[in-house]
Amino acid sequence: MKRFSSNKIDRIETLVGEGSIIEGDITGNNSILISGTVTGDVTTQSTIRVGRTGVIKGNVKANSAILSGIIEGNLDVLDSTVLGPHSRLKGDLKTTRLKIEEGAKFEGRCVMLDKSTEADLNDDSEKTKDELDVKPS
Repeated sequence: MKRFSSNKIDRIETLVGEGSIIEGDITGNNSILISGTVTGDVTTQSTIRVGRTGVIKGNVKANSAILSGIIEGNLDVLDSTVLGPHSRLKGDLKTTRLKIEEGAKFEGRCVMLDKSTEADLNDDSEKTKDELDVKPS
């Protein structure tokens, strides 16, 4: 059985360090690690990682996402999403592949994208394999 993993390990090129506070949007083509707090939208054509101390209060768009921290906003991911054991996502999620580890918290709607779907995550007319509303117990 194939093991679920991120496409590749990207070199971190943008870092918001623990204790840092950014107010405003972040946009780039490179891999981003958030260990501080960002109030604003984050967009990358690579991987977004939210470290255990990381908080994003805004919408996130990325090629892949690995969460150990908190996102309060919608998360749109073209490829794979991993919600780690300490992560919290409060918002809607669009992704092609999803792994939710024990201990992760997710409150929102999940849309699983078809792998053949070409990616305009702003388009609500895209084909989906499944839709699921997830609410806390």
